[in-house]
Amino acid sequence: MGHLYWHKPQLVVPGSRIEGLPDDHPSKARCLDTLSLLFDVTGNDTERKRLLIHALKLWREQENDSQVARTLRTLSDANRMLGRYKEGIQQVKEALETYERLNDRLGQARCLDCLARVLLDDKQLDAAEEAVFRAINLLPNGGQQFLASQCHRLLGDNTTRRARQRWPSNISK
Repeated sequence: MGHLYWHKPQLVVPGSRIEGLPDDHPSKARCLDTLSLLFDVTGNDTERKRLLIHALKLWREQENDSQVARTLRTLSDANRMLGRYKEGIQQVKEALETYERLNDRLGQARCLDCLARVLLDDKQLDAAEEAVFRAINLLPNGGQQFLASQCHRLLGDNTTRRARQRWPSNISK
């Protein structure tokens, strides 16, 4: 699956084979997750969402809370890309609650980063800013530089959007 993800980002025959596996197959949920990456790369968020919903069902049946939370966060991003912000917000908040219960600070930070993106796209600027600050505070000092830089970039995007709201004629789009 990893090879297909990197070298063949298009709908391929393995998709029907993976979906044809029985739901109790031990690798089906993981394969559906990986297959959803192909659709992410090709920009087919509708198909990506469909696969993630199926994978989420399987992870829940397996009672794998960590994978449930990760899949919810990924599903939230797919919904953001589809403009389904309310659904995405609800999903990432559920993922965040799960990571809090698991005491997974990195998972929480990733969820808050994802939440901030959905809120920013939904024009909830104050809530997006709060989520980003919460994410940054969860990150270890000197670790997770990429996620930290993404959070700082979101703060910059938020500042730019606020400025456009206040002075739309002075800032070019």
